[in-house]
Amino acid sequence: MANFPLALAPGACLSCRQQKQRCDRVIPSCSRCVARVVKCTYTARDQAALRQIASVSQFAADTLVILRGLCPLDVSPAGERALLWAACARQSTFVDDADAPQASLSCIINDIFDSAGVHVVGTVRSYFDIAHHWLPILDRDNVLASTENFVAQKAVSAVEDDAFALMVVCMYLFITPPCQHANHPVRHTLYRTVKSLFSILQASSDTTAQVLLMQSGIILATHEIGHGMSKDAYETLIACRSLLQRINLHNHITNFAGQTGPHVSLNRLQLDLCLSAIILLDMTVVLSTVDHDLPQLVHPSQVPQDSLLHRASNEDIYGEDAVRNLFARAQHALRLGDMSRSIGSSTDLAQCEAIEKTIYGQIGSYISKTQGGRFPLCETVAMSLSTLMVLYRKTNYLTSAVGDAKSNMAATCAYNLIIDTCRVESELLQRHGWHNSRRPCFLGLCCLLAASVHLDKLCPNGLEDGDAQQLRQALTGFSSRWKLGGELSARRWTYGVLADRVKMCFWDSLETATGTGSNRGPACLGRDDWWNFSRRQLPGGSAVRANATWDETARRLGWNS
Repeated sequence: MANFPLALAPGACLSCRQQKQRCDRVIPSCSRCVARVVKCTYTARDQAALRQIASVSQFAADTLVILRGLCPLDVSPAGERALLWAACARQSTFVDDADAPQASLSCIINDIFDSAGVHVVGTVRSYFDIAHHWLPILDRDNVLASTENFVAQKAVSAVEDDAFALMVVCMYLFITPPCQHANHPVRHTLYRTVKSLFSILQASSDTTAQVLLMQSGIILATHEIGHGMSKDAYETLIACRSLLQRINLHNHITNFAGQTGPHVSLNRLQLDLCLSAIILLDMTVVLSTVDHDLPQLVHPSQVPQDSLLHRASNEDIYGEDAVRNLFARAQHALRLGDMSRSIGSSTDLAQCEAIEKTIYGQIGSYISKTQGGRFPLCETVAMSLSTLMVLYRKTNYLTSAVGDAKSNMAATCAYNLIIDTCRVESELLQRHGWHNSRRPCFLGLCCLLAASVHLDKLCPNGLEDGDAQQLRQALTGFSSRWKLGGELSARRWTYGVLADRVKMCFWDSLETATGTGSNRGPACLGRDDWWNFSRRQLPGGSAVRANATWDETARRLGWNS
């Protein structure tokens, strides 16, 4: 202290502020920081001092995280500053020799995981176990090898290391169940920080880092979809689409210069997988968002002519090749997107009937070709059913079809498919959990549950008692893992059930169905209208059974021809 004048700072040092301790404000180090052997830093306005605020050496690693018993990891305000400053410092070209070395973003993330006791390799393996079979955008062996280097802090490329570290955090967010504490929101500090890091790191011009960022964004968007953050997921997908366009521009310039090789081919497969994932997630957001309509991000005309996505066929939907299966599901999502746009702009009854027949034809084709082997697990069926509910909700097709036996049976078939699929998937979830290699299909479940809520609202009297109970069980099981917008407060039951997405309350419909609530129904349908599913009588007196099989319905409606 002899080399420094004894003076007092105008405010407490950052360490004492963070610990909420009294500070004697002695410059250059307060007595408390000297006793704890930590770096003491005061708020300063000069550029050199500001860049030292986020240095990890300033605080002990355990001050960067917040651990609350069994609650998931979160970062403290100091951890948030450290992460954001490290990301900004990486993009800065200003260097001051007097500055202390700035810890890299990947090192800080590694320290945070280590301090919180998070097993990074186990986190990555869990992600692949849960998501890779239906969203195969990553190479498992390469990612695991990079994870080992990340844990060992073996730097390969500073920019790529930071992008990969962000991907690991996104994987952690995805595999971690939501905190059930009422005061711990889904948009916690770690999530908000990751969103900021995702935006900051996009300034990099490194193509490999951009690919990693795009893959990170896809994982992050999947997390947001599952927790009901539709608008956030949509914005993330917009950023991913922008990154993809930047990478395609770079590849175009590179190919024009005559640079070819295996790396270009591999990069092309990566980009097509990411494009397919963006298409699939985009359609999932559109179909699982009930309270407002979102435009489709990618149209068929925007898919490059040389994309590998065009090489997939409808048969690949039924195959076991995960990559070709993803391409085929993306093609199906594009077709549904065309139908959704037609629904929004059409008032023609004949066109609505044609769309309905096409959707049922797709469902029937899938079920017949698999002989029910994988049904009801499939985005094809779930997205088709959700699109069908959009058709019924956005047009006056139901009102126009009153008294039509074919339409009545078609609506009954949709009702049975949705309710039975919710029941089966709920049972599979209870039996196998989320680590099953075949079930459940996460994106399909999002669309399926949205379709079930549409269905509940379209029924004049709500769902029947038993069906409402099945839907309740399905929503309860799903919301224990995915928040889907938070919990319903001030209700008899409290659990997350699409609260951000659905402005109507499911339990209001349940009360209506059981006769304990108000008699309400959609404005376009009366309480005594045609849709009485369990007691529908067709001409000739033959009743449509509640458990009518697909084959019987298809035969009566002529869909097998």
